[in-house]
Amino acid sequence: MKRRIQLALCKELDQRMHELKNELEGYHSGDSEEINKKKALDALKRMEKWNLFKDTSEEHHSYTVARDSFLAHLGSTLWGSMRHVIAPSVSHRAYHYYEKLSFQLYFVTQEKARNIKQLPINVKSIRDGLSSLLLPSQKSMFTQHMLSLSEEPALMMAFSMARRAAAVPLLLVNGTYRSTVRTYLDSAILQHQLQKLSEQTSLKGEHTNHRSTLEVPVFWFIHSEPLLLDKHYQAKALSNMVVVVQSDVDSWESHIQCNGRSILWDLRKPVKAAIAASAEYVSGLLPMHLAYSSAHETASEDWTWSVGCNPLSISSKAEQGFKIFKTKESVMVEKYNSVVNMWRRVAFMSRGLRYGDAVKLMSSLEEASNGFSHAVNSTISNLHPAKCARQRKIDVQLDMTTIPAFIVVFGLLWFLLRPRRPKPKIN
Repeated sequence: MKRRIQLALCKELDQRMHELKNELEGYHSGDSEEINKKKALDALKRMEKWNLFKDTSEEHHSYTVARDSFLAHLGSTLWGSMRHVIAPSVSHRAYHYYEKLSFQLYFVTQEKARNIKQLPINVKSIRDGLSSLLLPSQKSMFTQHMLSLSEEPALMMAFSMARRAAAVPLLLVNGTYRSTVRTYLDSAILQHQLQKLSEQTSLKGEHTNHRSTLEVPVFWFIHSEPLLLDKHYQAKALSNMVVVVQSDVDSWESHIQCNGRSILWDLRKPVKAAIAASAEYVSGLLPMHLAYSSAHETASEDWTWSVGCNPLSISSKAEQGFKIFKTKESVMVEKYNSVVNMWRRVAFMSRGLRYGDAVKLMSSLEEASNGFSHAVNSTISNLHPAKCARQRKIDVQLDMTTIPAFIVVFGLLWFLLRPRRPKPKIN
């Protein structure tokens, strides 16, 4: 997308490049080799003055302002990345290497289920997601347990004591506030009750005291009504356990907004939140929008790095975007490599003072740059939200009420569209 008003710095750089190109093309005149070398050295010195990283005084005001603004923005970006990458771990387990990770999955339901296949969960998806946290040299073990609140009085007591309801204010995209009532579990109370329960019963795993094995207890609460953790979370990593809540709501308006719209959560599939919480429990990884403030010695938010389709990015939800990007990745990498290789050839020729040959490659370099720009713009257009949300199939859930509804609809359509007999005409 081109600017309507060209920047003053761009005008100056275009003028300099035009003058330098005319000067280089004039080297083919009948001057001696010594004169051409002197002209080339003078041109090279002038090009070195264009470096934004040199403390060279410039007579052009716009160039100085652009350099200072660029260096300030670059320093801010580097400092923000350092705060995000180099941050103290929130998990004491990150300081020790474990050969095995033993995931103890406790699925807690309201009523007792005969088989784990009757639960509204995808066990394979959960295991695959948790296995992605392992290093290549680590091994994983999974143990599944089924618990019901109706048959465990102590567990029912822990759930009831941790259950809370509060009016939560939401800031809408239009700048107004709206209050909504949310039912949630207080993680501190729930952790205390579950810890007492694990000391009295056999909720501990077999590898709790093994130094080479890390025990990861995951309590997965399955509830019919909308239920969250600490008002805003689907999963949370505590000091000695991971807690996940799942509800029977497929579209929940969260407290996070992106691109002028509220991000909707599927409370029936909290796998992404469970993976992020388990990553924090195992290795101390934080969500990508959190950084460490050394001045305040606490966590701070920086949404610059909350990008990409991964469990640690709280603002990403479209899985279709990653598939579209993978289809365009090879083309973009090929175009990018062609631009880099062309630039290296131009730099090599310029270093050998072969400016005539370097100028001849300018058209090829411009063509390669345009090709790379076209590939990037094409990928961005395909990543439009409307195209990412477009699906070829419709997921329809069938139950005891859906089938009679289909029968009634088909009956009405047959009654309205049935062929009618022609009436006999009587004279």
